[in-house]
Amino acid sequence: MRLAAGLTVLAGAAFGLACGAVNERPYLTPLPNSIVDTVHSLPSALITEIETLVTREGMVVQLSSPREGYLETKWYDTEAGRAGGERTRDPHSVVRLRFFVSSIGEELTELAAEAVMRHTLDPSLPQRENERMVPVDHPGELLLKRVLAAVEERFGAEPL
Repeated sequence: MRLAAGLTVLAGAAFGLACGAVNERPYLTPLPNSIVDTVHSLPSALITEIETLVTREGMVVQLSSPREGYLETKWYDTEAGRAGGERTRDPHSVVRLRFFVSSIGEELTELAAEAVMRHTLDPSLPQRENERMVPVDHPGELLLKRVLAAVEERFGAEPL
């Protein structure tokens, strides 16, 4: 009986491997008003560089998948200048950055970047429905623009 159960587990694991890797990237698309550029880089190299840049800014990476072209930071309190703030009473000072990259040609990558904040503190709303792009001149937008300027300096970028 144990042998049969063990074989079933092994067969299931082999089937899972044969079907491909489990994706880490959440099923999200960039918000309509995200910043979009064309960057002279491979997608995986771009995500790796962005991870370095946001870490330098004091942000903590929640999910980075160079293979899938996605990076997301943890929430960052722009007033305190540090990661955290999930439980703040002022959701408008806490931001998260997301970067979506896709290959569009030989060493050309489309980069979509967003700085989002929570619209309300309503826990009944799904997370993505509660997120909005930060307004113009918000500290989160300035943070995102610093990261994007460093990307442009490193790789070169052309606005779409």
